[in-house]
Amino acid sequence: MHARNTVSAVVALVFALFASEGLSAQQALGGSAHPGADRVSFSLYGGGHFAASSLAADTDFDDAGTIGGTVTFWFHENVGMRANTLWAPTDITALQADDVLAGEDPNVWHYSGDVLLRLPLPAGDQMTWFPYAVAGIGGKTYDFETLGTETDFAGNFGAGVELRFGDLGRWGIHTEVRDFISTFDRLGFDETLHDVVWTGGISLNF
Repeated sequence: MHARNTVSAVVALVFALFASEGLSAQQALGGSAHPGADRVSFSLYGGGHFAASSLAADTDFDDAGTIGGTVTFWFHENVGMRANTLWAPTDITALQADDVLAGEDPNVWHYSGDVLLRLPLPAGDQMTWFPYAVAGIGGKTYDFETLGTETDFAGNFGAGVELRFGDLGRWGIHTEVRDFISTFDRLGFDETLHDVVWTGGISLNF
């Protein structure tokens, strides 16, 4: 919980700074955001990692903060391919002391290759909105305290929106929600898990 609160506070501060500086940034950079003219984008983000399903009636992954980053290559103004990775320091709530996962608080990594479909929407001469949909496949790795490392196949889908400022839309801010879907078939469990990840961050575009 402490990690989630810290990351959320940092993300909120980033958005507040961008909001307060938005008009001055537009005036300083000038020009047009030229929606869809970029070829590669880098982003850093933080947010929350929420377990939307349980392993069993008495065993749950707790909510956590998350940080991550992406690199996206735009092959068309509306279509891109993205490499994504994120980290979440989760805990496990096990009500039974003899639960095999009691005391195991894994670091969780999600990584994926994603397809993005976006729609550039100019907002005046110096800002552009980019609502987008995303879907991808990859893996989910658990780094347990004593049980070692385990990796599962995972898929994800979601949606987001980005706002870019100034000449060529070099800098932007974005927020996104995704559902990561994986199976946990080990240690006596056989469950399909949904991890809902909300993030917000900054981007640099070329």
